[in-house]
Amino acid sequence: MSDGTILSDRAAEPVGPYPHARRVGDLLLLSGIGPRERGATAIPGVTQDATGAVVARDIEAQTRAVFANVGAVLAAAGAGWSDIVDVTVFLTRMADDFPIVNRLWAEAFPDPATRPTRTTVEVTSLPTPIDIELKVVARAPAGEILQYDPERRWAAATRVGRLVYLAGETATDPDTLAIVPGSIEAQTEQVFTNIRTTLARFGADLGDVIKITMFLTDMADLPAISAIRSRHLPRPVPSSAVQVGALASPEMRIEIEAIALLPGSD
Repeated sequence: MSDGTILSDRAAEPVGPYPHARRVGDLLLLSGIGPRERGATAIPGVTQDATGAVVARDIEAQTRAVFANVGAVLAAAGAGWSDIVDVTVFLTRMADDFPIVNRLWAEAFPDPATRPTRTTVEVTSLPTPIDIELKVVARAPAGEILQYDPERRWAAATRVGRLVYLAGETATDPDTLAIVPGSIEAQTEQVFTNIRTTLARFGADLGDVIKITMFLTDMADLPAISAIRSRHLPRPVPSSAVQVGALASPEMRIEIEAIALLPGSD
């Protein structure tokens, strides 16, 4: 590790010119991690014929291999599985694989009170013929962590120092736990209401949000979403919008990840 750069000698080699992770203050920021094995051409859970075409897939084997690679990178940084703060899961087959990944996730994080926040989206493809990739944020050794709302009545959130990471928030009605039906405007309003509710538990509000990532099932909805975002966020913040193949439920049209900076002195 030099200048915060982390390279594991056990995790699969990165497929591009980037490190496994970087340490910035109290945080470890991991590159996207897939199921490949170091020094091997075969991929756990992916069977290919002589031409390289995929003929069989096993998402359970892939997921367990991803977890092993993430663990190896964390170990190289002097951290461990319990230090994971926030995870974005990229799946290529949401409908088929989401229940299996959820089951394995519960095994990997058996205590609901300490599970990291999570967002899961479907993508068209990943850089190699795999079906899952994880983007992980972890606390570096000596950091602090606070888990809030482990039952996910609203978005779960994890605090590291003054930063609060919110799991991907959807248009879930907190009273019925059902997705708000109707227009993209109605769903977006509910998403921001839920974000505000979670931030309030930490003594923060929407004015403390410093970054959002919006996952949309239809990019044509972006103008309507942007208008609502401008009303709820009192100042411009860095924002990204990505169209995904699917969200966790067919009724969902939008999911938003948010990071907030709690009031206080640096």
